[in-house]
Amino acid sequence: MELIRDRKNYHSWPELSKTQLSVFKGSRATSGDEGAWDRNKAEFYEQVIQGRSRVLDSDSVSVGTIVHECLLMDRELISFCVAYPRCCYTGDTERLNSRKAKQFKRFALMPKEQRQKAFVAIPPEFVIKSGDGISTKPVASRWKQEKQFACPEVEFITKEELLGFNTAMYSCDCIDAIPEFVLTQEQIKNCANCVTTLKQSEFGKWINASHREEPIVWSENVYLDGSPYEFNFRCCPDFCVVLNDAVLAFDLKVTVADKPSAFARHVKKYSYWLQDAHYTKGLQSKYPEKRIEYRFLTINPENLKYGLFALNEYSREVAQEERNVLLNDLARCYVENDWTNKWTVQEHELVLSHYDF
Repeated sequence: MELIRDRKNYHSWPELSKTQLSVFKGSRATSGDEGAWDRNKAEFYEQVIQGRSRVLDSDSVSVGTIVHECLLMDRELISFCVAYPRCCYTGDTERLNSRKAKQFKRFALMPKEQRQKAFVAIPPEFVIKSGDGISTKPVASRWKQEKQFACPEVEFITKEELLGFNTAMYSCDCIDAIPEFVLTQEQIKNCANCVTTLKQSEFGKWINASHREEPIVWSENVYLDGSPYEFNFRCCPDFCVVLNDAVLAFDLKVTVADKPSAFARHVKKYSYWLQDAHYTKGLQSKYPEKRIEYRFLTINPENLKYGLFALNEYSREVAQEERNVLLNDLARCYVENDWTNKWTVQEHELVLSHYDF
């Protein structure tokens, strides 16, 4: 189903996504490949139905997002990223000072008018050092004099220190828009190297000739006791290559898990198998006459090794079966309006396999 919507608001669309299904998925209640599931009903209710989504904010998530934006959306790094300045590091080392870095990041992500209110026209005699950072709250001269007299150990920053910190802050203004990410120089360099490596690889021509970041919306019926319950879903493959008889869909993963055994663990840990099943359903709704092949294109930002991974046919069939079970459980929760996690009200005996030890 083709929709004309604002792509920037994709994550707020009302249809269910793979990420939201992963919240509900939960974990196996018993050991073994066919053990029963403990669904995260309460967490799904909180995040999806009540709309209290949790925002992931980590450097690893940021690096992956930046590579996606540059490679698939043709954005320039300098248009939405900024690096921590030298004053945010501890001495001459390459270790970030957490307080200074947090202070700089908070400032860098401010609208420009707020930045100016925060730092313009504050003479150094009105600014005191606060631990490893500086306090930008102006203080009265009289208070300063009394404080210095009473507590000579209170340290006020010098004009040079204030100028250096402000200069670093105002370097953010060299870009047109408010930066979306603040990373180290090394991380930004890794992002740029990932983009260049993939563009120059054998996959570069596929990316250039593909349908990139095109959302798909479709409906599915789940039958409970013979009665249908309709779900509306969405997905957004990173890029797809449409052939005569098949569609090759790719998901880009920026990860240090570049070995098959390591990535296989990620497939389980992060529910990539559910992503394969969910996106395949969406692509089948858009290309009903074509065979769907789903693959993961990975690149390690540290050593720039890249590879292609795909589930075998048996694994993909099992993934579809598990997704169907998940949808049945989710439909029952909607029908019965039961969003209570059973492990919070029952006593359970835990069974560990030899592998768990």
